[in-house]
Amino acid sequence: MASHIQSPSRDLPRPGIACTLTRVSITLLRHYFEFTAGLLCTSPSTNSPFITVVLPLAYTDELLMHTVLALSGTHLECRQSRRHAGSMAAVDPEMQHATGLHYQKIISGLRCEMVNFDTANNQKQTRILLILIMACHYEAISGDKSGMMLQHLRASRKLVRRLLIQPQGSSNIDQESLGFSLELYAYLSIVNSLASYRNTGELAQPYDTFLTSLDGLSSYSTFGSMFAGCHSLYELIPHISQLSVEYLAGEKILGDDWIPSSKLRLCYESIEHRIATWKLPSSLDSEAQYKTSDITAAAEAIRHGLYIYLTTSFYGSSRPDPIAQSQLGVEADIVLALATSVKDINIRTILLWPCIIAGSCMVHEEQQKRLISALLSSGFDMKHLFNLCEMLELMWNENDASVYGPYGLYSLMEKRNKYIPFL
Repeated sequence: MASHIQSPSRDLPRPGIACTLTRVSITLLRHYFEFTAGLLCTSPSTNSPFITVVLPLAYTDELLMHTVLALSGTHLECRQSRRHAGSMAAVDPEMQHATGLHYQKIISGLRCEMVNFDTANNQKQTRILLILIMACHYEAISGDKSGMMLQHLRASRKLVRRLLIQPQGSSNIDQESLGFSLELYAYLSIVNSLASYRNTGELAQPYDTFLTSLDGLSSYSTFGSMFAGCHSLYELIPHISQLSVEYLAGEKILGDDWIPSSKLRLCYESIEHRIATWKLPSSLDSEAQYKTSDITAAAEAIRHGLYIYLTTSFYGSSRPDPIAQSQLGVEADIVLALATSVKDINIRTILLWPCIIAGSCMVHEEQQKRLISALLSSGFDMKHLFNLCEMLELMWNENDASVYGPYGLYSLMEKRNKYIPFL
């Protein structure tokens, strides 16, 4: 599990009203900086922006602090339940009640902020963006299946689009908070790529060119805390998602007569070349050097996950032929072997996406069991992880040949009217 870290309270003002809402609220704050924050990004706990950026702001911002405490509380619930074989009876009812109260404060506070929203105030927009992104984490970890996280992302997108047109270095914007929030938004939007298959309704996630070129974020001091040098790999996920959506659109119109255009094929080949030739940047920051082998393994897992995602994109809603399935199964094995070789828990934070993408193409029971075992023993006691494992098992047991691959996983979620978010 994440190592304990020093409380930052020496250098911060006394906690505000949010931390006195209940008797256990201050315990939730302690749990956040000792455990929760260390499981949310690739940076070591000692310099994680979830500590260095979020906490100082939360100490002077009651709504942000409520978000921190609710997030910590739902994580603590998961840990308590997990320790007792999933029994909710093991969860401290007082702590559970406190978490619910803090969550109510988030929702009522955001509603109030939206009523009085000032589109000309960039500083307030940056503040609300960070709160929304933190709320996304709460929704995922709490196990929400209604798509509330995607709704928060859509609301965040409006703020991101406004803030991106502001000149970098604007004096009225907290640059650290902005940079970290933008990277968090980009990361969550990208790894929740299955949502791009839905093209209508409030849970639809529009295609954003911003997500396909993340170099603009590299000037912010917190850059890399989510991507760990792999941002140019992540940029390919939205490209592949769009490719898959276009393929499915053609298939829907022409059925078996559908043949991808030369433009679509060239796009496929271009992405395939970028995946094949990608190299981890040689200039990892000095603090990450000791993790290089783990980062390399994680990057390779993502790279092979991308290959699976790309290959299945040109099968549309159909199941690949047995030869292709066999090749995809080999790729899935590679992803699993690489993912399980990563020892550093911070670096493991970026492995869920490739593991689930790989899992969607696993057809052999032994392979499936190894993946579920690896995910459940990864050190992340969070409900979205358990829900994704459950969805994979439902997928593997589905008596429908078309339920295969990333699109098959999305289709099963749609069929059951559930969306399981990724972190």
